Amino acid sequence: MPESLLTIYLPTFNRANRLKANLNLLFDQISMGKMAGEVSILVGDNSSEDDTHQVCIEASENAHDLGINFSFFQNAKNIGFSGNIAAGYQKMSQGWLLFLSDDDEVFPGAIAMVLRDMITLIPDLAIYNFHQEPHTILNPLVSQSSLYTLDSDYSPLKSLLQWPKLSGMVIRLDNHHALPNNFLDITLNSKLFAHVILFLIHVRDGKLLYKSEEFFAKPDSDYLENVNFVPYIGEILIKELSVFQELIPSPPLKHLMDDLPKTKILESSISTLFWSYQGKSRVHPVIAKVLWVNIKRFLLSKGSSVENLPLGKLSLKGWVKLIFLLFLAMVRICTNFIKKIS
Repeated sequence: MPESLLTIYLPTFNRANRLKANLNLLFDQISMGKMAGEVSILVGDNSSEDDTHQVCIEASENAHDLGINFSFFQNAKNIGFSGNIAAGYQKMSQGWLLFLSDDDEVFPGAIAMVLRDMITLIPDLAIYNFHQEPHTILNPLVSQSSLYTLDSDYSPLKSLLQWPKLSGMVIRLDNHHALPNNFLDITLNSKLFAHVILFLIHVRDGKLLYKSEEFFAKPDSDYLENVNFVPYIGEILIKELSVFQELIPSPPLKHLMDDLPKTKILESSISTLFWSYQGKSRVHPVIAKVLWVNIKRFLLSKGSSVENLPLGKLSLKGWVKLIFLLFLAMVRICTNFIKKIS
């Protein structure tokens, strides 16, 4: 595809309706802002099984009528979230690449804001605020817009590691350096955070990092129904970054990783299910299964989680929660059985 100053990349999988709504929103912003010559859109379909391909074809026709540069590709098979991030990244070689989740909604004027910032400030990397608990407009992750020249101090990257949202991350690809030979290994060792790793690949002394206090996007209205990551996701980030450090030269990340909040995986698994069974929180069925497997592995004296992370020891309070959780689970099983036979 002909590359524009700013390319918006949307990796997607089996979210045809959300993708369609998102593309219409982006088309409206680009058209109303008269940015068709400067902003393009790329969609990476991770071998979806729904109507995503048809949505992309229709979007291509609509984009043509509007004069917007739009393209899409479909992976031959599902290569995972990180693989799809890498696939889109590898198709670009110049300009700025802006990541956007297919189910996140950009705020009015957000695309024009990003384009203006890129042209005016010419940063190598940029991070925008994302409106989602705990970092809402009332509690922004970035409280003041700042431009940093990265040298031996990489502390400005701490906010990225604390809140590694895909939407609103920007990488400048002008004079794009060659990818490391083990780039594929990097994505294979990263299931969830290839976007963070890609961002860090571009961190070098003298690079300009722009952190904006402005909010770029928010999740769609029913995102809580689709939260499919474990509550100790920060531990997975730390694991993936540790592998990343071994694969390619990187900034001194250890002190940043040491500052990240740590989660006791077993305690977290039990607490999350405990509050769910009491109706105080929602847990995606896929995640609930993972958390139960963690508990099962603990009871069988296995020392690691499903993701091969240390489960840790269980406190007295944790044991009490576990006993009550097992009781609540048995009550639910019996109740469902009685309903089934009655």
